[in-house]
Amino acid sequence: MHRAQALTAESDRAEHHFRLALVHPGGEQWPAERARARMDYAEWLRRRQRPSEARELLGGARDTFSRCGMTSWARRAEGELRAAGGSRERPPSFHDHLTSQQQQVAKLAAEGLTNRQIAVQLSLSARTVASHLASVFLVLGIRRRTQLATALAEPDRGPWRSRRGGT
Repeated sequence: MHRAQALTAESDRAEHHFRLALVHPGGEQWPAERARARMDYAEWLRRRQRPSEARELLGGARDTFSRCGMTSWARRAEGELRAAGGSRERPPSFHDHLTSQQQQVAKLAAEGLTNRQIAVQLSLSARTVASHLASVFLVLGIRRRTQLATALAEPDRGPWRSRRGGT
């Protein structure tokens, strides 16, 4: 509600509503919406020549979008962050290289569900689940299903790390 009020308010009241949108305790249950409020506020700050204040908000929004599997929003926040004079502060993670559905399949497989159980839960075919898992294994640089839980606990894991100077 405060985000909508901020977007439609007169300039002198907008900042007040943006701040309320970010601190309202009810917003914690909607991380993607909170991240969108951060990004809207950061864009508002940038337009008012306040890029240093915008950078922290954009970094937080980008990280939340990545965790939620919202890669296009994460890329948009990253672009805004660069425009505000910031740079990529976090190392790349497997979240940047997997679709939301691949992340869901990987999480359920790591919890011990079979391909058929995952397929039923996500309304997919078992063949699609197997295809997603093959992609996940490639991205994470693993070969066995038993390695999933450990690999998912290491967000900066993956074969691309060595190509970018990571470990």
